[in-house]
Amino acid sequence: MKVLHVLDSLRPENGGPPAVVTRLAAAQVRAGISPAVTFNDGHLSRQHADWWIKNVPEFSGVALRPCGLQPARLGQLVRQFDIVHVHGIWKSFPTLACWQAEHSRVPTVIAPHGMLSTWSLNQKRLKKILAMKLIWHRLLCDTTVLHALNHAEESELRARFPTTAIDVIPNGIFAEEFNALPVSRESSRLVPALCGGRRFILFLARLHYMKGPDLLLDAFARIAHHVPDLDLIIAGPDFGMKQGLEAQIAKAGLLTRVHMPGAVYGREKLALLHDAECLCQPSRHEGFSITMLEALACGLPVITTKNANFDEIGTAGAGIIAGADAESLSTAVLRLTTNSQSRIEQSERARELVMRCYTWPAIEQRLRNVYSKAVLEASGGTS
Repeated sequence: MKVLHVLDSLRPENGGPPAVVTRLAAAQVRAGISPAVTFNDGHLSRQHADWWIKNVPEFSGVALRPCGLQPARLGQLVRQFDIVHVHGIWKSFPTLACWQAEHSRVPTVIAPHGMLSTWSLNQKRLKKILAMKLIWHRLLCDTTVLHALNHAEESELRARFPTTAIDVIPNGIFAEEFNALPVSRESSRLVPALCGGRRFILFLARLHYMKGPDLLLDAFARIAHHVPDLDLIIAGPDFGMKQGLEAQIAKAGLLTRVHMPGAVYGREKLALLHDAECLCQPSRHEGFSITMLEALACGLPVITTKNANFDEIGTAGAGIIAGADAESLSTAVLRLTTNSQSRIEQSERARELVMRCYTWPAIEQRLRNVYSKAVLEASGGTS
C-alpha cells in the first residue's frame, strides 16, 4: 500500500504533527508499506527533512516530496498513492491536498490533531467559523475517515460529523529510543545550576498558552519554600510567552530556582527526562502529547490535567491528573516530590504503560487496518 502523509510543515518547533508524522512513516517503512511525506516548507524543506532523518530511526527510508501551493503538481502527486493521510487542518496546504484527493477520488484520512475541539475552535473563533462554513465542513463530512487521537476527540467529532466514519488511533513511541538513556545528572551540562545535584521538575513543551506554563509557575511559587532543594525547568521553543514568563519568574522572586534553557532535542531532551523528578505539563488542551509518552517511556511520572485527555496516566498509577489551577497543581507536585517510594512505584508503572499500549509498531498495525478498510470502501467494496 502506498500512503501519502500531508502536513503543513516539518519544522521541529511545531510540536505534535511533525513528530507524529515522521515516526509513523518510519514505522510504516518497517512494516513494508511505502509511505511518503509532502509538506510546504519552501526553501527550508531540506533543512527540516535532514533534522528528522538524523533524529528518527529509519525515517531516511521515507520518500520526501516537498510541494508548494501548486494545485497541478500536488494533484499529480496525490494520484500516485492509494490513500492520503492529512494531518492538521485550517492551513492552505492541507486544504489544497484534500481538494486534490477529492477531485482524484483518492480515499482520504483526516487527522485534526485536536484542532476541532471546543477549546481550539474558540481560539481565533471568527476566522474558524468562516473557514468551517466556506471550506472545511464539507471536506470533513465527505472524507473517507476521521482519525481521532483519543476518545474525547472522537466524541466531539461524532457530535459535529455524525455521518462520517471515525477511528481512534493514539500516538506512540519507538521503544529502542529509550533503551540507552543518558547517565544520571547529564542534564547539568545543559543547566549548570543543577551541578550541585539539585532536584527539578520539568516542563517540556512549546511556550504556548495552551500548554499552561504560567499555571505551573504559579503552582511552583506556592510551594517553593516547602521544598528548597527543588528547582523548575521550563524547556521549549517560544510561541509568544517567554517574555511574560520571565516577568512572572522575577515577580515571584524565583530567578535562581527557575531555568529556561529554550528548545531541547535529542540527547539533551532525554537527559532532562531521565533526571527530572516528574514531568509537569498542565495543559489547557491537548490532542495526544508525544512529550508525555516520551516521559513515561523514560520511567518519569507525569502530572497533567483532565484537559490533556490522557486519564490513563492516573488510572494506571503512572502519575497524577490534577486540576488546571495553581492550588491543585502545587498539591500534586508536593505529593510526588516528597514521597520517594510513591515516585518509584509510579516510575515503574509509567514505563510499563507506554510499552504495553503505545509503541509505534502496534499503532501502525491498527492504522493499516483503517487504511485497508478505507480503500475497500472507496472502491465500492464492503468490509
